[in-house]
Amino acid sequence: MNCLSSRSYDAVVFVAPARTGKTLGLIDGWISYNIVCDPSDMLVVQMTQDKAQEHSKRRLAKMFRHSPAIARRLSPHRNDNNVHDKTFRDGSFLKIGWPSNQCFFVFGF
Repeated sequence: MNCLSSRSYDAVVFVAPARTGKTLGLIDGWISYNIVCDPSDMLVVQMTQDKAQEHSKRRLAKMFRHSPAIARRLSPHRNDNNVHDKTFRDGSFLKIGWPSNQCFFVFGF
């Protein structure tokens, strides 16, 4: 986490065996940290549209629902939150996308 939030590094590379908690620690943990401690726009890119939807529904939705610190930061407006887009009360935005021109160019990430 310290390397991810440091301006001293341009990239973080993490190599580990399969099924060791990398997604939970590096992606889901980073998302929750940014929502609570350092609100900013975020783009999470999964391999395919189906994987992006699965990550949003199976992991992030549970995390948002069971974390009071995150749940109270979600926008109360129904149209602000869907499977691939999450908007927060402070105006920050989370896009859960997949490799496509639309994902990278339309939102300006």
